Amino acid sequence: MILGFMKNFKSGKPTNFPEKIKAKIKKTTIRKGNRWKVGDKIHFATGVRTKKYKQFAYVICTSVRRIAINPKEKSVSIEKVISSSKYIMKHYFAFQVEDIAKNDRFDSLDDFWLYFNEYFEGQIITWELFNG
Repeated sequence: MILGFMKNFKSGKPTNFPEKIKAKIKKTTIRKGNRWKVGDKIHFATGVRTKKYKQFAYVICTSVRRIAINPKEKSVSIEKVISSSKYIMKHYFAFQVEDIAKNDRFDSLDDFWLYFNEYFEGQIITWELFNG
């Protein structure tokens, strides 16, 4: 499956996501919906569905957790595994959200809230890079 990455933040600053992924600095991404599963083979690309399409990495999904982002409350909730059949949603506020934004390699918390400016539910995807 293909997973696209933007080349610039909404502010116009470059994301440098391809470079961060190839250097193994960026190891997670946040995506809407419930599409991804552990074991999925994923082709990372920019310019998806355009003439500027460029695949820049091939990965295998190693972890998927649910996430909810609430920009009005400046909070994030992430699924935490308690046991093989029990999960809870752990809530993060204020400075803890900055850590989440940095882990997803946003340049700043402002860029994170600019991108996630409406209530959002989806997944945090973690991977292992092949052919880096």
